Order: sequence, then structure tokens, then C-alpha cells
Amino acid sequence: MRICFVCQSGVLEPKAILLAASLRLYFPENVELIAAHPALTGPLQTETLKALAALDVGKIPVRNPLRPDYPIGHKFAALMLLDGPDCGIFIDTDVLVMTAPQSLPDSLAAVPASFNHHAKPVWEHVYNRFGLTLPLASPPTLVSRDRTAPYFNSGVIVVPGPVAKRLAASWIDTAMQIDGDPQVPDRSKRPNLSQLALPVAAARVGLGIEVLDPRWNFPAWSWRIAQEGVPILFHYQTMERLREEEPSLRVAMQAAEIHPSVRDALAAFSYI
Repeated sequence: MRICFVCQSGVLEPKAILLAASLRLYFPENVELIAAHPALTGPLQTETLKALAALDVGKIPVRNPLRPDYPIGHKFAALMLLDGPDCGIFIDTDVLVMTAPQSLPDSLAAVPASFNHHAKPVWEHVYNRFGLTLPLASPPTLVSRDRTAPYFNSGVIVVPGPVAKRLAASWIDTAMQIDGDPQVPDRSKRPNLSQLALPVAAARVGLGIEVLDPRWNFPAWSWRIAQEGVPILFHYQTMERLREEEPSLRVAMQAAEIHPSVRDALAAFSYI
């Protein structure tokens, strides 16, 4: 299995280190970790490079295939790096692993988004643009329980390695066409373009998206651990949110101590 995440110069560096350290705490030892590095945005700090090396994380340069004003576009290129014979997982950098998974998914899968950010006419237009029909049945979004379209959080995507390149290419092409479509409102393009394009891109290559248990992409902006239980992947977004709950802060502190280079790097960024 390969797991890929973006490690961009600046604020994402300590998040990438913390994610990698927590993956090493809880995921199988033989998992290959890949840091997708947007090299054009600048070099990584020496402390970051030392920490990634200590965690046995490979670093591969990537380019944003979309416009520069959409920095999230690096995740499209990162998904391409999951090509291989077995399963891969793309994970947003602002995620903390909090417990070991009992089993690993073996199909294209993601967790539904918390809310639907796009009106039904937008969904219908986008599907029609690519000669597709908006599905009649969709999994409900986690908080608003909306069933307008199959809408998933693109922060965690499980993909079989043999279809990773094909899906990534479709995702890039779909997002680029949507982004250039004047009939799609700007509020549907920023910042949620990746999530609007994902189910359409999958449908274009004949793939369905299985629904992952929300513990695989716990929406920390909407849910609380005390109410929902300990997640596998805690999508915290900000350090302030990570510190709000004792379980997530405790795991972060454990991950920070997994190796001296990790501790030193996070201290240099004043992250833990």
C-alpha cells in the first residue's frame, strides 16, 4: 500500500511531519509513504527533510495542473503518485491518525462531505456537460443529510493502484473543464472544485465511489470525538482545533516523540 500527501513549503511542513509520524504509529510498517512536494512553491526546510527521512518518507516533486489561484490543485497530481499494483490512499496534510484501522478498503472510496455546497442545477449542468446523468440515489452528506448528488470530501481518497493514474487524469480534466465553464458559478469553483469534480471524474471512467465509514475522514469542524468516538483519521484543519480535545492532542504529542528529528522539526515550527 502507498499513502500520499502534499508537503508544501511553509505552513504545510509541520502538518506533513505530524501526519507522517502518526501514520508510522498506527499503520502497518510496510506502508510506503510519499510526500508530494510542489517544488515551484519553494524548498522544504532542512528540519523537515531530516524528519521525513527519519520516517522513511519518499519525496516526489509535483506541479499544480490547475491554475495558480487554486493551490489545492496539488492534490490532483498527488493522486497520480498512487499508481501501482495494490491499494493507495491520498490524505490531506491537515490530518492526524488516531487509531489503527481494522481493515483497509480495496475499492475507490471516500467519506461523504459534511454539507452539499452546490445547487442541484449546478450538479445537473456538470453531469450533462460530460454526457452523464445525475444519479437518482446518493449517500447523504454527514451533517446536512443532503442527497442531491454523490458528494464526497476529497481529503481522504482510497483508490486501487491500477486505476489511480486513469482516475487522476480524469479528475484533472474534469476540474479544468468545470473551472473554465462560465455557466458554473464561481462559488462552486472556489474552494470546492475538487469535490465537485471528483464523482463526475469517477463516473467518466466507469468507476463508482464506495462510502467509507466517517471514521476514515472525521470532520473535526462539525463533530466532536467525545460524541462520535475515536476516529481513524482526524481531519483537524487547524492546530487550534487539534488542541481542543484531549485525545487528539495526546496522540499528537505521542507522534511528536516518535523520533528526535520529528520532535526537533515540530519544535522549530512551534507546532506542538
